[in-house]
Amino acid sequence: MPMIPIIVGPDEGTMIEGPVGGPATIKLRGAQTNGALARYETVAGPGQGPQHLLRWEDEIFCVLDGALRFQLNDEIRIVGEGACVFIRRGTPHSHQNSGDEAARLRVQPSPCAMGVRRYSS
Repeated sequence: MPMIPIIVGPDEGTMIEGPVGGPATIKLRGAQTNGALARYETVAGPGQGPQHLLRWEDEIFCVLDGALRFQLNDEIRIVGEGACVFIRRGTPHSHQNSGDEAARLRVQPSPCAMGVRRYSS
């Protein structure tokens, strides 16, 4: 069965509590993309951000506002607005808001085997 094109407007999507405690808007779910990817936008408050390891999917983070501190294996980098970070599955990593204001980011796991199942169905 062919996939139907999907358009999600700037103010559309499903609002949930995000993985770093702030609000998240799911733009695309794995069920909509035949498991190819998911995409969501989320907010991280100052100091917020989890340490984790994804076994089944890669992740792309794009910083929309603010600055994030990424730890990738033993390397720590601070990236700001407009930066994108690609993290290969199996890489221990964390991302944390390093500023005093909320940071906004866009996250795209691929394929959508998301450990947090709420993004896939």
